[in-house]
Formats: sequence, C-alpha cells, structure tokens
Amino acid sequence: MSSFHTKSIERILSPVAQQVSKLILLFEDAGVGTEIPDLEFRVSVVKQAVDNLIKVGYDTIDASDDDILRRDMPPSLRRVEDASIYLQEAVVLLQKNSASPEARKYLIEGSRGILQGTSSVLLTFDMSEVRKIIVYCRKVLEVLATTDDVGSFARLADFVKRLTPCMTHMIKEVDNRQEELTIQSHAALLRRGIEQLRRLTPILVSSLKLYINTQQNNLPGAAECQANRDFLVSEMCDEIQEIIRGLQLTETDASELFDDDLAAIHVTKATLDSRLHFADEWLKDPETAVESAGEKALHQVIRAAQRLAGFASSELEQKMISDLCTELQSLGNSLSECRQRGEADGGQARHLGATCSAKLMQLAKLCNDLTSRGDRHNPVFRLARTLEGKLIQAQRWLADPRGPQRQVGLEASPEMRSAQHDLALAISRSLAHIWHALQDQLVHRVAETYTDLVGPLRQLSETACPSSGGPPNEEAFNDQMKLFLAQCSQLSSTAELAAATSLSDVWRADALRCLANQLPELGAQVVLSARAVVLSAGKRNGTERGALEQATADHFALMRQHWTDSAERMRALVDEAIDANAFIIAQEAGMIRDSDRTEQSIRETHTTGVVEATTSIARRANRVLQVATREADNSEDSRYVDRMNDAVKQLRSTITPMVTEAKGLVTEIKDPLAQERWRSSNRDLLSAVVVVKQAVGQSILPTQYYHQHYQRSNNISQLPKSFNRDVPIQEMQDMSLHDSPALSRTETSDTEAEEDFNFPPPEENQPIMAAAHALHHEARLWSSRDNELIAVTKRMAALMAQLSQVVRGEYGTKKDLISVAMAIAEASLDVNRCAKVLAKECTDRRIRSNLMHLSDRILTIGNQLKILSTVKATMLESQGSSEDQENTESLVGNAQNLMQTVIETLHVAEGASIKMRVDSGFKMVWRPRPAITGPLTVR
Repeated sequence: MSSFHTKSIERILSPVAQQVSKLILLFEDAGVGTEIPDLEFRVSVVKQAVDNLIKVGYDTIDASDDDILRRDMPPSLRRVEDASIYLQEAVVLLQKNSASPEARKYLIEGSRGILQGTSSVLLTFDMSEVRKIIVYCRKVLEVLATTDDVGSFARLADFVKRLTPCMTHMIKEVDNRQEELTIQSHAALLRRGIEQLRRLTPILVSSLKLYINTQQNNLPGAAECQANRDFLVSEMCDEIQEIIRGLQLTETDASELFDDDLAAIHVTKATLDSRLHFADEWLKDPETAVESAGEKALHQVIRAAQRLAGFASSELEQKMISDLCTELQSLGNSLSECRQRGEADGGQARHLGATCSAKLMQLAKLCNDLTSRGDRHNPVFRLARTLEGKLIQAQRWLADPRGPQRQVGLEASPEMRSAQHDLALAISRSLAHIWHALQDQLVHRVAETYTDLVGPLRQLSETACPSSGGPPNEEAFNDQMKLFLAQCSQLSSTAELAAATSLSDVWRADALRCLANQLPELGAQVVLSARAVVLSAGKRNGTERGALEQATADHFALMRQHWTDSAERMRALVDEAIDANAFIIAQEAGMIRDSDRTEQSIRETHTTGVVEATTSIARRANRVLQVATREADNSEDSRYVDRMNDAVKQLRSTITPMVTEAKGLVTEIKDPLAQERWRSSNRDLLSAVVVVKQAVGQSILPTQYYHQHYQRSNNISQLPKSFNRDVPIQEMQDMSLHDSPALSRTETSDTEAEEDFNFPPPEENQPIMAAAHALHHEARLWSSRDNELIAVTKRMAALMAQLSQVVRGEYGTKKDLISVAMAIAEASLDVNRCAKVLAKECTDRRIRSNLMHLSDRILTIGNQLKILSTVKATMLESQGSSEDQENTESLVGNAQNLMQTVIETLHVAEGASIKMRVDSGFKMVWRPRPAITGPLTVR
C-alpha cells in the first residue's frame, strides 16, 4: 500500500481506516470471549460508500481517454466490490453463528480489500491527473525544442504565441498540484521549478530577439547570442524535466527524512541524471556546435560523478569512478578539438564520440550502483550530511560509546572505564574546538565574500557600457570579466561550504546548493551577453548607440538582474546558516582593519588606498545594517525590536557622515583637520556597530548545548550501576502499552526509573526500533520535569519500540498493533499541541514558522501511521506476501519519518523556548541531564 502523498487521498482514506479499525477490534475482542455485536448497520454504511465509489469510478473511466486509467481502474474497483461482498457475507454468517471461523476470515479479507482497493482506486485516479499535468509539461518542451527554427521576428511572434498559453497553463496546474501534496520536499521542488521558469521565460524571449537581429544582419556577437539562447533553453528544459520528476514522486525518500550523506548522494545523482541525456546527444551528434549546452552537460556529469566518488564506500570503487571521469574528460576535450578543426564527420571524431558515449554509460551504471547500495542502509546508522550533524553524532558516541557486544570483558575493569571517560572527554573537547574554528572560518568567509555582492558586476557593466557614452575598452573589459568570474566561483564555493557546514534544513540546503551550482554558469552567460554588447559597440557609427547595441544592452541588463536576484537569494540563505552576532563581530574586525589601512594610507598620502579602505568600511557597515534589519523584522518581541531599531537608526546615521568626511579627506589628505574629522566620524561608526552587536545579543547555537553537555566532567564511579545495564525489551513493553493509565496522559514527572531507562542498541535489520532508539536517545538528553514535550517524546519512543516488535511478529495481536498505532497517533496529537502552544508564544518568526510546519507534519504522519497499521493488522496472518512486504516498507518509512520529524521538532522547540514572550506565562523548562558514559569496547 503506497503512502498518502496528497491531501485528498489521506482525507478519503482516514475515515475508511477508522471504520476498518473498529471492525478488527470487534473481531479481536470476540477472540477472547466477547460477543461480536450486530455488524449489519456498520457494513451497510460501508456498502453504501463502496457503491458510490464504484459508480464514480466507472463514470470516470467512461469520461477518460487515459488508456492507463482505463486499464488499471476496473481491477481496483472490482477488488473494492468483492471486499464489500465479503463483509456482507460475514454479517450473514455471524448472525447464524457468532463463532464462525469462515465469517471471521471474510471479515478480515473484506476489511483489507476495502482499504487496499480504495487506496488503489484513489492512487490510479491521482496518477491519471499527474499524467495530464505532464502532458502540459511536454507541450512546453515541444515548443522549446523549436527555438532553433526561430530565425525571424515573424517566427518569434509565432513562438511566443505558442509558448505563452501552454506555459501559463502548465505553471497553473503545477502550482495547484504542489498545494495538494503532503510531502513538503516534493512541493518545494515544484515551487522552485515554476519560480525559475517564470524568471527565465522573459530572458529567453529577449535572447531570441538578439539572436535574430545578429543573424539577419551578419553582425558581431552572433555566436555569443546563440550560446546564450542555448543555455537558457537548456536551463528551462532541465527545470521542466525536474518538475516532471517531482510530479511522479509518491514516496518520501529516506534522503529527505535524514540529514545525511545519502541525501547529498541523491541530490548529486539527480543532477547527473538530468544532464546525462543532453551529454549523450552531444557525443552522438556530429552537427552539434562546440561549447553548446550538450558539451557543458558532459562537464556537469563529470563533476557530479566526481562528487559521488567521494561517497564511495571502498577505495577501489572511488578509483574506478575517478579514473572514468578523467578518461571522459580527456576524450571529451579531444572530441571538442576535432569539431573545432571542422573534422566532426571524420573517422577519429566518430570513434571518439562512440567511445566517450560508451564510457559515459559505464560511468552512469557505476553511479547508479553506488546510489542503490546506499539506499539499503538503515538511515539511523548513517553519517549526518553537515559537519554540524557529524560533530553531534561524534559527541553523542563519546558520551555513550556502547553498542552491540561492546561490553564484553570491560565490566570487571573500572580502570579501563575511567581511562575511557578521560579519553572521550579529551576528544570531545578537541572536537568542540575544531567545530568552533570551522564556524569562525565560515563566518569570516561569508563576511569577506558577500560584503560587495554586485561590485564586480557593476564594474563589468561599466566597462561594457561606459557611462561616458564612449566605446568600451576591450582590455579593461577582459580584466573585469576575470574578476567577475572569480567572484562567482568564490560566492559559489562559500555557499556550498555553508550548506555543508551549518544549514541542516535539508530543503534549504538543497536550494542553496542548487543556486551555488547555477551561479557560475549564469555568470558565464552574463559575460557572454556583456561581450555581445562590446562587439556590437565596435560597429558603432558616431557616438550614438545603434539599434543592435541598444538591444544587446537591454538583454545584458536582463541577465544582470537575473544574476543579481540569484545572488541575493543565495546570500539570504547563507546568512541563515551563520550566527548574526558572530557575523557582526567579524565585520567589526574587518572595519577595524580597514581603519588601520586608512591610517596607513594617510601617512603615505595614498589617496587610492583611502578610497578603497573607506569604501570597504561603508560596505561592511551596510552589511551589518542588512543583518540587523533582518533580525529586527524576524522578531515580534517589542522590546527587542525597539532596541534593534534604535541601534539600526544610530548606525545608519553614522555611515553618510563617515563617507562624506572620507571624500573630504581624499581631496585634502594632508590637512590635519580633515584627518581628525574623518577619525571622529569613523569612531562614531564603530561605536554604532558595537551598539548593534549588543542589541542583537549572543545567539545560542544548536551545537552549544552538546559541547557544554558532553564536556561536563562526570565522575564515573559516582554514577549508579543502573546506568550501565541493558534494559530488556519486556521493560519497554511495560512502559508502553501494558501500563495504560500512565499512557492515557502525558506524564511530566521525572522519576529515577524514567531517567535510568535505556534502549538496547538496535540491529541493522530493525529499522523501526532504530528510529525509536534515535528519538529516545535525543529525548533522554533532557529532563522531562516541567517539560511536557520531552515527556511525551519519551512515551512516543517507547510506543514506537513496541510497534517494532509487533510488526516483526515478536509478540502481539491485531488489536495490539492497532492500539499501539492509535497510542502513537495520540502522542502525535500531544506533540502537535505542545509545539503549537510554544510556537504561538515564540517571538521569532522563522522559528515559529518552522515549528508550525513541523507540528502539522507530525499530525499528518501520525494519521498516516494509523491507516498503514490498520492495513498491516489485516495482514498479520499472511506475512511474507508481496502486499504485506509493500505495506511493511511503507510502515517502516512512515515510522522513520515520524521519529525524525519529532527529533527536528525538539531541536526547533529548544530554540523557541529561548525566545518566548516575557508576559506569556508559558513554562517549558529545558533542563539538561548529566552525560552518561557507558563502558567502551572494541567491535
């Protein structure tokens, strides 16, 4: 049974599953001597709903021209109809004999058939709707494929006439679809695609106009215009293909649930797959131009494969991929050289193309094998993707380095346990030091790289389109071009570092990586459009711009704006990855260095040095203003906002005087009064930055707790012995269902038994237990006293551990499975309620939005877990079938999803508790528990 990837499917299936659950519970109660009540009314209600579903289904088939729907829908409808008949027959048999085994069999078969058949009907219809949207996508692709034929303005008008309605229709349908999806990563993928298409469409039309103008009039810059057009078409086609892929997704990928290396593998593999077809076409088609989109796609495939090689589990596999990439790079360069010499149809070029194509397919197979092997690993046992996540995993292991069979031979050696603790503490402190150094370096790089975002682009624009109106200087243009491309590379590498280091939100990290990959390519296209301006200016008659030069300048302006928008979006995501207070400190240090440079330039009477240093000071001050304003806009704490606004106002009032005095200093650099006036205004500016820094306040980073928590000195000899014992599974059962009064409400007591309780480490073949273990390990870092969220999280982890046992057949009945699932759903409601109350009182808008999103997600997943558990309950007697295996996989994925989402909720909730309304009266205490260090053994 597939997951419920749309709100409509979940909305329809939820009440059906609820009725089936009641039937199964009645059946199970009868098994222990309770008489089954008359089910005739319940079954008649189900029959009425089934009859209505069948009628609507056949009407849909008659009205549809979708052959796949007409093929797949009737069997699903017949299954629902047969299941309804089973239920009716069960009622008749039970009325004759309430202990009839055949009636019980019909009851279970009918219940299962109703749920699975209804799900199949809904999924078949949903896939038909998706195929309709894909048809609209393919229509746009067909129109884009005709761009090579657009060689006149008449054909351009026809092209726009054909593109506009189908693009509008496709965007509308995709937008409606993303609002219907329950898996937020899939919805984000579709949103990102249509937003990019909206931005690229007008730029494509502009590039076509320019291309036609240069081609028809045999003007310079035609090659640059064609390359620009091909790039835009390629980008739009890639976005549409990615939208099509997103539309077809129905399952939540493990890489979206866990912030680990596998997520990075999937993102990189998706990039490789999206470029593979274009690269292969370029290799096989000798008529394709050099430096076209296909050749660039080949280089992108090679770069993606090289990144994947870094995730290989063995040196041999890593070497095989790396060697293939090197060979492909060499073959591709040789083929490009042949085509540049005009030997595209020669025997050597064809041999190179065929060889390269075969190697490309071999590389794709190796990358596919690497990805599929990673998918089989339990996500809980995988490394985190970000450096921050890896550090936390290392800290936790150092705090509790126990695992399967790691206690053998060490229980009788207190000296080794003490040495283990000292060693773990030393390593933990070293890791914390390394982490802080990495954070400092990242903040420093962001402060330096993103301070002057558009300066190099502005200089490139000035050399391409001089404000004096004169012709451009090609030598100066080439110099500025190199600076601009170098900046693109620096911005991209810094963004990738931020995504890999601190941005643990998978979707935001993916968006940042996407922008980081696009920016250098987009920068190259900006350079091409600028070069077209330079070349067109070379044919100018007189001093006034001609029509072609104006057209190229207009297109260049569009490309500049597109690049600027992308860079600003990237900067906003990078700013979210770093601490605002640390960033302001870094900028303050930079301003002090610039002030020292200014003083040195004054002593040397070097006016250019004064201009450069004071300009840098002003830019850094403006960046501080940006970050401070963002922090103020993000907060709803009136006192904090007032304090921030006052500090921002003070800083803003000091920038202009400093710049004015710096201009005066440049003209009168030897005048002591001018020097003193600048120094005074600069001191005021630096003082205002200090005020802003104090107003922002020191942020508490997520990892700070782990560093402090795990570095706390703990005397092992003083810990109770119970900390080092493995609690059996039966104790987890006692904590979960069998003590029903304790689970009927959220307990906030913090008893010794609760604090000492520990999960045995899960095995690789226990995915649900592993998810429960991960959640419990997270929750046990905090005391549940005065913290209802932690208390209910611990309860949920214990329930999930019992669910693992029931699903694996270790004990329990259908009733136990449904009861556990209902208890987990109830706990999900409690987590949802706690999170929403906390979000309501939180003054940080970003944290509140994230917390609300996570709480709603928990509610959705908990509801889905009830439905999947109900289906699983109908299959406990037929385990091993393909249907049972499919349902078990869905149930496992759902459980992992729920546990990971609750873990993320805890992280966000801890941050939200720091930023509560002072007068709210809401109390949620986050009291760290002492670190527990168990015995260490060598595996």
